[in-house]
Amino acid sequence: MKLSLVTCPMAMQPATTETEKLRFPTLNAATGNRAQRRYVDGVTSRPVADKKQARGYPKGEDEHRQCGPKPGAAARSRL
Repeated sequence: MKLSLVTCPMAMQPATTETEKLRFPTLNAATGNRAQRRYVDGVTSRPVADKKQARGYPKGEDEHRQCGPKPGAAARSRL
């Protein structure tokens, strides 16, 4: 930063740290309890267990390819 003839060195730092960041969880407005996110199968509408969840990418219009440590193996990951 320069003020007239005086120059002062400055460093840019974030105003908050990771531990100081505010997070607003989703709540049930009727009860005030914290809501949970659950993944549901797009065809059967049944919940998908954590161990059965995997990441993938679209291959075609209605087809997806799973990616992970082994092709065809359910890789445990969170989005």
